[in-house]
Amino acid sequence: MNVFWSRGYDGTSLDDLLTATRLSKSSFCQVFSSKHEAFQRALTHYCDGLTAHLREKLQAADSGWDFIESVLLSAVGEARSANDPRGCMIVNVATEFSTRDTRITALVADGVKRVAQVFVEIGARAQIP
Repeated sequence: MNVFWSRGYDGTSLDDLLTATRLSKSSFCQVFSSKHEAFQRALTHYCDGLTAHLREKLQAADSGWDFIESVLLSAVGEARSANDPRGCMIVNVATEFSTRDTRITALVADGVKRVAQVFVEIGARAQIP
């Protein structure tokens, strides 16, 4: 996931994936039918992790407003970081793929929908009109 997140789909080679996963080419092919499948699974994993992370932060926050502030400050901190700021993988993938792959477009739409649902819950909790 991190290789795709940092380099994008087109910028990631099979050798990059083999190095990151520490798999041989034959083992990689047994686990994933293709680079494309590995990418889809990486994007799904990212969306699962992001949604879970946001829900955990929301549950731990004293209020919806505290949660919103925490998320925004965290995003600003990551953007200012000297360590390889990657941004949001969902946005990166949406930009890279646009509409060229319907399966990836559907995964991006699902990721956006899931994150948006967390923010709807935040709004309700923060009692934003």
